[in-house]
Amino acid sequence: SQDFNLADATPNVDTWTSSGAGGEVWTINGDAMVNATSYDAVYAKGSVGLETTSGTTLSDPNTVFAVAKWEEASPSAQRALFDSRSDNTKRHKSYNNGSPGPYIMSGNTDLSLAEPFVNDLNVMTYQWNGDSTSKLTVSGLGTVTGDAGSHDWDFGSLFMLYNGTSQFKGAMYELIVFDSALSEDNVALVQDYLETKYEL
Repeated sequence: SQDFNLADATPNVDTWTSSGAGGEVWTINGDAMVNATSYDAVYAKGSVGLETTSGTTLSDPNTVFAVAKWEEASPSAQRALFDSRSDNTKRHKSYNNGSPGPYIMSGNTDLSLAEPFVNDLNVMTYQWNGDSTSKLTVSGLGTVTGDAGSHDWDFGSLFMLYNGTSQFKGAMYELIVFDSALSEDNVALVQDYLETKYEL
């Protein structure tokens, strides 16, 4: 699994090494900061990108959990939560733009959860299975199952698309990436853990 753990970061220092199994090195670029509160988060104001120093290629299936909050009540422009590091042929991305659905996961095919957009803190679960059983779940809002494409993932960029555009406005509290498909029971365990941890 890959690990993005803000507890490893030092406030006002722009590079840190994750304590997770992968030991990835993360660097903040642009207008962002690590907030040293009881809930560590990276706050992005729309002109920021965060990426691994060197990419790791992950194949389908994989499972991603993100705890994040969009700042905008209803984004009129595309805003990306994560994408590939630099390879536009190896993408798993999460973004929103209000249409066709405010919550979108995409390999090379968009899978949209067309629920009313909220800017509350949510646990978002992305189950990339490489077929029509892929699933996007947003806590408290709903679930959609369908084809989200089949791609390797050049892991990874946060708060922007691979080319530095469509910067996210909001806060990310946690990102967990498993380089395998989790059983539905294990997905539910992680979701329950994160919802309890963040009092959702």
